[in-house]
Amino acid sequence: MNGTAITGATNNTLGVTAAGVYTVQTTVTGGCTSALSASFPIIVTGDLPIEPSSVTAYPNPVDSYMEISGLTGDITIAGYSM
Repeated sequence: MNGTAITGATNNTLGVTAAGVYTVQTTVTGGCTSALSASFPIIVTGDLPIEPSSVTAYPNPVDSYMEISGLTGDITIAGYSM
């Protein structure tokens, strides 16, 4: 997030708990590491009516769509191609 690796973020999904600019880099067995994905900003404009850990967004990395689940109420989400 914001150019700093997130300690322990090794799963194929990440429950985002803070606004920032996110990228993905993958390392496979044997040590081969991918280039960084395109960055995408996460912007929080108000209080979420749920616990942040119950929101999921996938796939990771994002290609042409992102599935977001766990949100309720009147929420607006905007996505940007960087």
